[in-house]
Amino acid sequence: MNKQGHRKVTFKPYDQSLCSSPMPSLESMIPPGHLVREVSQVIDKLNLDEIVSYPGGGSSTYHPKMLLKALIYGYVDQQYSSRRIEKALKENINYMWLSGLQTPDHNTISRFRSGVLKDKIKDVFSQVLLQLIEGKYVRLSNYHIDGTKIESVANRYTFVWAKQVSNQQGRLLTKIGVLLDQIEAEEDLSQLEALKNKEGQELDIARLQQLVEELNSKMEADPKENKSFKKKSKP
Repeated sequence: MNKQGHRKVTFKPYDQSLCSSPMPSLESMIPPGHLVREVSQVIDKLNLDEIVSYPGGGSSTYHPKMLLKALIYGYVDQQYSSRRIEKALKENINYMWLSGLQTPDHNTISRFRSGVLKDKIKDVFSQVLLQLIEGKYVRLSNYHIDGTKIESVANRYTFVWAKQVSNQQGRLLTKIGVLLDQIEAEEDLSQLEALKNKEGQELDIARLQQLVEELNSKMEADPKENKSFKKKSKP
């Protein structure tokens, strides 16, 4: 104890240089039964022939099963934006393990979602989330669902195994369908905002180039202005 009668504080060892030493594998860092493992296992058991059947030729591309797992786990993890999923693939060990340390960018993820998965994502996401709910890994109440839209889409979705589900599962599927509508709407809005921002930056760059050209023309037309500018520009 010190003079004031307080116990001496003991800190755990802290040394950032240890990060340069061999690190444990990602496999060992994901505990058994973790949600990301369950998502991966459920997807591994699905029939994905239509999704993984790509036409041959061209340059190599990311494996569709990896992209599917990253996208579906992102949705389950409430990371609905392709930009957030891209960030997680670089920073979150669960996503890094799921992707095998591959890091597709948000454009690749978005194109996969709106292209290869366009007519299939509802079936796949619904099957995965339904099994996770029934296995008590997640609760549907944890996700934002607009209840006013549930009845309006009750007959919109046709699932490959719809005739085999119970009434309770049917209600869950309807709610999951509404949730996916909301997820896709948020992603579309995110893409639109990104496009607007990009266009705004391009306009700013164009305006800057115009100003530089105008300044150069003025300097060429007025030698006095040119000399004054050069004097001001000297260090």
